[in-house]
Amino acid sequence: NSVGDGGVRPLARALAANTSLQALNVSGNRIGPYGAERLAGALQNNTCLKHLNVSYNNVSPTGAAHLTEALAYNTAMHTLNLTLNQIGGGGTAHLAKVLRTNTCLRVLNLQLNRVGDDGATALSDALKINNSLEVLILHGNNIGEEGSMKLGGAMQVNRKLSTLDLSVNNIGVQGASKMAEALSSNRTLNSLSLKLNKIGQGGAFKFATAMERNHTLRNLDLTENGSLPMETMFRIQQKVSANAAEYAATNEESSDVANLWSIKSLQLDTTVDSRLPPFKP
Repeated sequence: NSVGDGGVRPLARALAANTSLQALNVSGNRIGPYGAERLAGALQNNTCLKHLNVSYNNVSPTGAAHLTEALAYNTAMHTLNLTLNQIGGGGTAHLAKVLRTNTCLRVLNLQLNRVGDDGATALSDALKINNSLEVLILHGNNIGEEGSMKLGGAMQVNRKLSTLDLSVNNIGVQGASKMAEALSSNRTLNSLSLKLNKIGQGGAFKFATAMERNHTLRNLDLTENGSLPMETMFRIQQKVSANAAEYAATNEESSDVANLWSIKSLQLDTTVDSRLPPFKP
């Protein structure tokens, strides 16, 4: 489809008056910043829409600012997908500002938006305060050591986020070390992706050490981070699998589910994984 700015106008008018629609997907419709502004205006008073997907629309930092303004008033939105919208660090900062006070948003997808270290820093400050966001996706956002270290610091304080996707960034050894340090005290994060981040052997070792004190992380993706030490990765695998089994037992899940977690909970490079001894729960 190609709804564009013109097509959004009647849609926004209908949305403003609608009292039943709970999910709206306008992905890939070239609505741009002006279309985002019209949607935002309708959302300010809408009390029923819970899920909004505006991915692949080039809304830019300006459009992100308009949507952010709507979130300041909207009390129904649970999921917002802004994938590939070129919002940059500026647009991310607008979103971070509203996250400080928003109490309803549960899932925020910002992948492929050039968030950078500045945007990651703004999000980190918000995460120290926010107590509602559960899933944050930051895949492919050119976040380096500085931004990832800020996020790691936030995860030492945050007590709500359960899923964090930082895959395909450039957090390096220092960023990975700070994120690992957070796992020593964090008790809510159960899924973390650091795929393709150049974490190095030093970063992997920090995770192995931190996991000894963590009991909640059940899904860890460290794929495509180069050749990591087999012994270190096995230590991580053992602990992540133990966490998954403990969670399954606590929640009265079947042993089959626990075994499935033990197999899938830690994703490794195939060059390392093929040398690991089989895990015995």
